[in-house]
Amino acid sequence: MTMQKIDLFSRPDLSLFFESRREDIIRYIKALPDKHFGNDQLEEETKKIRKEYLVRMPELDFGNRKRTESADARGTRMEIPYSGSADLLAYSPSQTSDHQLTDYFDDDEEMLLIKEIPLSTENITAYFDEQLALIQKKHKELSTIVWEETDNLSDLIDSEIKKRSRKIRDNRDFLDGLAS
Repeated sequence: MTMQKIDLFSRPDLSLFFESRREDIIRYIKALPDKHFGNDQLEEETKKIRKEYLVRMPELDFGNRKRTESADARGTRMEIPYSGSADLLAYSPSQTSDHQLTDYFDDDEEMLLIKEIPLSTENITAYFDEQLALIQKKHKELSTIVWEETDNLSDLIDSEIKKRSRKIRDNRDFLDGLAS
């Protein structure tokens, strides 16, 4: 089991993440050889760019969450199955991080684990309910932003490909005009 620590919704720089993505897309499209802008290859190249650079928000399966007792009596923990990359869960949906949850995700099991609570704690259920509500709220807010930004990235890909195709076509027309 590969357990990695993640401070959920703690990084306030989501806009920088997407700005970096935009710069990477532009740089990638500008570096493509002209031959990739032929009609047959352009559609395949566009699919490749979308697959590489568009972001998939991790989905948390709250319906299949479960509480487990630790075998070594360390405490009780909540497990939430997820799909996708947990990395985006580190970003806050707001510009500032107003609350930090330190949790773990397990890449092998695709499970988000809420902190273990000692068995002696009387308020285990209340704690997990509070944390779950907060995670659901932040996840929903983050999802809205990520989907909007992903649409913007998709539009950018289309725009940059059209711009680059137009430039290649204009250069060819210019060279053809010189040759006549």
